[in-house]
Amino acid sequence: MNVRAVSRAFALMALVVIPGLPAAGEVAKATAPLGSVFPVMTFPDNRISLIEAVRLTLLHDPNLRLAEQQAVAAKGIAQTASGPFDPLLVANASYSDLKTPLTPSPFTASTDSESKTAVAGLSLAFPFRDGVTAGVVADGGWTSNRLVGGDQSVVTANPDVYNAEVGFTLDAALLRGRGVEATGAAEKAARINWEASELSYRHAASTSVLNTIAAYWSLVGAQEQLQIAKKTLALSARNAEVTRALIAGDEIPRAELSRVLASQAADQGQVAAAERAVTEARVALAIAVGLSVPEVANAPLASDPFPVPEKPALLAAGPGDLIAAALDRRLDRKAALKLMEAGGVLLASARTGLRPKLDFHGRITAATVGASSLSNAGSDWTFPSFAASLAFEKPLGNHAARGQVLQQEAAWNQQTIGAADLERVIKAAVVRITRSLGEAAEQVARAQEATTFYARTVDDENEKYRGGQSTLIDTITTRQLGTSADLAYTAALEQWALLVAQLRFETGTLVDEEAGRSVVRKESLLSLPAPGAAK
Repeated sequence: MNVRAVSRAFALMALVVIPGLPAAGEVAKATAPLGSVFPVMTFPDNRISLIEAVRLTLLHDPNLRLAEQQAVAAKGIAQTASGPFDPLLVANASYSDLKTPLTPSPFTASTDSESKTAVAGLSLAFPFRDGVTAGVVADGGWTSNRLVGGDQSVVTANPDVYNAEVGFTLDAALLRGRGVEATGAAEKAARINWEASELSYRHAASTSVLNTIAAYWSLVGAQEQLQIAKKTLALSARNAEVTRALIAGDEIPRAELSRVLASQAADQGQVAAAERAVTEARVALAIAVGLSVPEVANAPLASDPFPVPEKPALLAAGPGDLIAAALDRRLDRKAALKLMEAGGVLLASARTGLRPKLDFHGRITAATVGASSLSNAGSDWTFPSFAASLAFEKPLGNHAARGQVLQQEAAWNQQTIGAADLERVIKAAVVRITRSLGEAAEQVARAQEATTFYARTVDDENEKYRGGQSTLIDTITTRQLGTSADLAYTAALEQWALLVAQLRFETGTLVDEEAGRSVVRKESLLSLPAPGAAK
């Protein structure tokens, strides 16, 4: 291959000044493998606080990690949608050396026709988001034709020919595909969907935290119920001792022993059931946090008690301000509105597809040809040469475009309905929870009074039974009622604590953001949002 000839062709192309390429954009890089995101952990005294459980949730919850990767995928889709608008550089080069044998005659020796050609081309296209593509083109070439004898000596030779052409091209969609709403719609919608995915990922932190809080308070409730069951069993054991003493003193019939032993066995069964509930709640909390549990020892107990109910002052102002806060702060609602916005962009783009197609192509160039030397080719340019063309297309019926419009309208309507329904559900949830908080506070107060009175009643009844002034059935019944009161008080406290977390979640005040990171403060887990704070 004649390298020198090819280099000459590229030298012709250098006569065109090509603008510098824009700086390269961000390049997605593959990250290292995630590895084990579900650690096996142990805890001091085998207990964990609520704030520590929430912190671990933000690090390890698989649902949160999945939402994060969905946001990364949406970013990749948005970056892919920007690809059609990247400047496109195309270069090509070729070289050929063709020899054709000529028919010898009595007067001529055997000769060959040899033709050498070198061609190089370069183009740079700049697509814009309004359907216009501007381009720069440059082509150059060199040809050599000669007759070669059988001994490869040159018999005759024509002068070498050098040619070059430089110019500009313009392609534009005049009807279908014209404007940013048509050509740039896919990219714009993808970027909006990426923003929505980021909002959904950040909202997933609130959902994960709420699930952990619910699991934590369920564990606290199970631990409290176990303590109540053990206390009841201790009282039952003392009743059994007293009953045996009374039977030994012939103060009550021996038949009462079966009754007290049956009651004690039932209380032992309640302890076993409560222990099983604690184990299940421990494992459920570890799962919510995102921990691996190869052994029960890796599922911690809860160290925090239930929060003390506040007087819900926010009820006096009504739920209006809290609803405003919820609509302003809820990231899933913002994500739903973003999806609706993206759907509107795609719908507008689909409607532009109803237009007929009319595309313009134009080219303007300058050319030069020279013989014998490269310098001769660069001294005489012919300018301008131009060409223009139009291409028209109109499908009769246009069913494909109409079908696309129907699909996008349906998708946009679904997104609109979804966003409106989410807003409706948020408002209803805030109203329900604020109402329930007032009732839960009253329930806690009454249940606490009941436990206090029943504790005294149980002590009094046991004392009367030891003195022979009460029956065994009255003692057992009173103890059972006292146990029920204790369990009701625990359930009321658990309900209050869960309602606080739910109201924080519904109003978007459970998780905050600092420097792009999800942050949860302890007061947000245990206290009600301030009334009137809509931001």
